[in-house]
Amino acid sequence: MDITLDINLGIKPIKMIEKLKKAKDTGKVNNLMIGTNKIGNYKWLIESMSDKWETVYSKGQLAKAKVSLTFKEYR
Repeated sequence: MDITLDINLGIKPIKMIEKLKKAKDTGKVNNLMIGTNKIGNYKWLIESMSDKWETVYSKGQLAKAKVSLTFKEYR
């Protein structure tokens, strides 16, 4: 799944990337939610992740990034 993190939409991209990396590195499982919809019957873990910084403001603040996530359903 590819997602866009944009500061103009009320998301702090760097904080969300750190949170996603921590979940991946610790193997934390959670419900996969898209909007208010729960996906699947079980929880999911992040199998792999990559990020690409798209917009960085002059003082180094990350404003927009794309994140690619691969999930595995956890039973």
